[in-house]
Amino acid sequence: MFSTGLMLVVMSGSDLFTGTTMSLMPTLSKRLSWGMMARHWAVSYIGNLVGALIVVAIIALAKTPLSNGGAWGMVVVNTTQGKLSLGFVQAIALGVMANLAVCLAVWMAFAGRSATDKMLGIAGPIAFFVATGFEHSVANMFMLPMGWVITHVFGAEFWGSDAVQAAGVTQADFSSVTISNIVLHNLLPVTIGNIIGGALFVGGYFWVAYRRKALAEERAAAQAAAAPAEKADGVDRTDGGSLSAR
Repeated sequence: MFSTGLMLVVMSGSDLFTGTTMSLMPTLSKRLSWGMMARHWAVSYIGNLVGALIVVAIIALAKTPLSNGGAWGMVVVNTTQGKLSLGFVQAIALGVMANLAVCLAVWMAFAGRSATDKMLGIAGPIAFFVATGFEHSVANMFMLPMGWVITHVFGAEFWGSDAVQAAGVTQADFSSVTISNIVLHNLLPVTIGNIIGGALFVGGYFWVAYRRKALAEERAAAQAAAAPAEKADGVDRTDGGSLSAR
């Protein structure tokens, strides 16, 4: 399902914060200012958060967590609690690996010429990232608030459900699911890790890898643009700087 989500992002031209961290590449090439990059990251992050919270509200109003005798909600609260039990450095490392996979999936999608090419390029790296349990900040913008809503907003209707009773747990067992823990113990370190994984390990890496080729192309383009002016003034400057009258 996460592969489907990224396919929808790429094919619709939407903006995912984790993918947009690769905009470090045009910034390093001085085609985008650092201020513009920072503003874009901020707008993308906030927009993703707002979108995730809207979906949380809709799912809560639909009472989806009560599905299958509360089993749907139990999966979410257990997942939320597990994510909040991660150490700070551990969460950063998991975030690095998650966005390394996500950005490589986006990179592969850019290489595709057809919709099928793009979707196939996305599926593999995303399946790898989800299967290994890496941490993605935007996915957690939905999962963790959803867990908080189920824990604190849903009352006896959830905690008295068949799945909860079968698990033998109570609301007190999920006392760690708080707003402060969500922000400080997961979203903050995971976001840091996602930035490192996407901006440095993919964007920065490929900028370095292709920089020599890009510089050669820029010099060739500059020489081609200067050629008409050189011919117009009757002076040949195409030999790298020396002057010779025609």
